[in-house]
Amino acid sequence: MAPKLETWLILLPILSFFNLHYFVVAKPQVPCYFIFGDSGVDNGNNLGLKSTGKADFRPYGVDLPSGVPTGRFTNGRTATDLLAELLGFNTYPPPYVTVSGEEILAGVNYGSSGAGIRQESGRLLGDRFTMDEQLKNHLLIASRIADILGSNEAATKHLNKCIYSLTLGSNDFIGNYFVPVFPTRELYTIHRWCDVVIKRYGQQLRTLYNYGARKIVTFSLQRLGCAPAVIAVHGGRRSRDPGNIYCIEKISRAAELFNGRLLTLVDELNAELPDAKFVYVDIFTQKPTDLIPYGFKVVNTACCKLPPGTLGFCLPGGMPCEDRDDYVFWDGYHTSEAVNKIIANKSYTSMSPDGVYPINIAQLAKLQI
Repeated sequence: MAPKLETWLILLPILSFFNLHYFVVAKPQVPCYFIFGDSGVDNGNNLGLKSTGKADFRPYGVDLPSGVPTGRFTNGRTATDLLAELLGFNTYPPPYVTVSGEEILAGVNYGSSGAGIRQESGRLLGDRFTMDEQLKNHLLIASRIADILGSNEAATKHLNKCIYSLTLGSNDFIGNYFVPVFPTRELYTIHRWCDVVIKRYGQQLRTLYNYGARKIVTFSLQRLGCAPAVIAVHGGRRSRDPGNIYCIEKISRAAELFNGRLLTLVDELNAELPDAKFVYVDIFTQKPTDLIPYGFKVVNTACCKLPPGTLGFCLPGGMPCEDRDDYVFWDGYHTSEAVNKIIANKSYTSMSPDGVYPINIAQLAKLQI
């Protein structure tokens, strides 16, 4: 374990932010942090829904301090949990379904497994809070904040200073376009589908702006075709040699096309809404094999056991691998906490054009808007 930690300390000097003591005593750099997205950021919103997309069983959460599942689709913390730490919060933004009282002033997590930009995306998993529904939930929270602070004007000033992050789009491809029972591929070419999804995303981001958001972070899609479950579902072999990982190229290529349009959208929104700042975080160019120098040894296999013929979630009650920090993927779709640390650090400190554009989250937090 020591070589890996030393590598992080050299390459990612802010790793000290992950020290639990620092997490407890840090002062928040912004008054609140609001999280939107899918299973990559869900921290419990799906637990009460009629959905197969919920992480309510072990071994999910095995590396959290409590060691019990919380609804997070990883072994420990998500990238947005870790970002909350880096931003100095002493608690993680609570899930929308359980948040109460004045804790909403510090932020809320609206993320929901299966959520997509398009309303129909992810519906095979069952109930979920789509992005449109997450926006409606946020409007309700904004109204409650106005009640607490005494006026809409006071709420707007408060919300203008907050960080908003969005992790969306995966389900619009692996939970919609590339699902055989969906008619999407018969109706759209992949280029046209990317245009349709991005157009809707742009409308949603403008709605979020109209609700008071001014510091908005959008995360790109990862290389979707390299996820173990995607490889298993869509065919292909997996090499034992991590340097020659096999991916489903057409799906990774679709993610790349989407990301290019998302980057363009960020530029358009920054030009259109100069009193706001939109940020693009690229996590696509980081291939699974690029993580090998960080000490990862297994880049194309899930750490937890996967039941045959499932959607790629962990086998309930199954034993996970022992060396979890060696694995890029925790289950068939989601990255391990060790990878989530790298994603959080990159978004917080990297400089454009190294994957974060036009500024990083640390700079965004300090920005006076």
